[in-house]
Amino acid sequence: MNHINKQTQDIRNLLLPIVGETKAKTYFSYYGIFQDDLMFGLYKEGHFYLKLAEKDVINALNLGAESLIDPKISKTNMFYLLPDTILDNLVAYAHWFTHSLAEIQISKISFYTQRKKKIRSLPNLNINLERALKRINIHSVEDLIEKGEINVFIELIKIGFDPDPNLLFKLYGAVNHQFIYTLSEKTKRDLLAETDEALYQAGMRKRFHLN
Repeated sequence: MNHINKQTQDIRNLLLPIVGETKAKTYFSYYGIFQDDLMFGLYKEGHFYLKLAEKDVINALNLGAESLIDPKISKTNMFYLLPDTILDNLVAYAHWFTHSLAEIQISKISFYTQRKKKIRSLPNLNINLERALKRINIHSVEDLIEKGEINVFIELIKIGFDPDPNLLFKLYGAVNHQFIYTLSEKTKRDLLAETDEALYQAGMRKRFHLN
C-alpha cells in the first residue's frame, strides 16, 4: 500500500458503502478523493470535506457542515466540512454524494463542450503538445484523461521525448485542470515517485531516483 492510500484508508473505507471504490491523490495540502476521475471530496488531518451540490448546501449548513475557506484552492466555497454527527451516520446522507457526483459530471461535460474538446485549450498545453499527443493516439481531452498523465508521459518517452519533469507536470496539470505553477512541491515529488515506479513496471529505467 502506498503512502497516499495508507493516509486515506480510513476515509475511503468509510465511503466504500456510499460511493464504492475511491482513489486519492495529493491536492495542495489535502488529499483529493476521487470516484473514477471525479474529485468529490478533500481529506486532511482526519477531516473530510464534501463538494456539495448546490441544492444540498442549506440543509448541510443547518446540520453543522462548515464551508471550507482556503485561498490556495479555487472554488473552495463548494467544499464543506462534514461533522462527526454526519460521518457517523453517512448512509442517511448518501443522496448528497449522488447529487454531488452528478453535478460534477454535468459541469465537466459542460466544460468540455465549451472548450470544443481541443487538447490545446487545457492548462499548460499548446498546439505543439497537441500535435505530439496525436502521435501516440491521444486525439481528444477524453483520450488524455482516460490514459492518464503518467501513461502518456511514458508513451512520449518511448517515441523519443526527453524525460523532462516539467512535461510530466504539464500533463498532470492538464488532466487535473491546474496550471503548473500552482502545483505544490509535495505533489510534484509524489508524481515523480509514482512515475518512476510506473517506468520500472513498464520495463524502463527509473529517471528521477527520489530518496
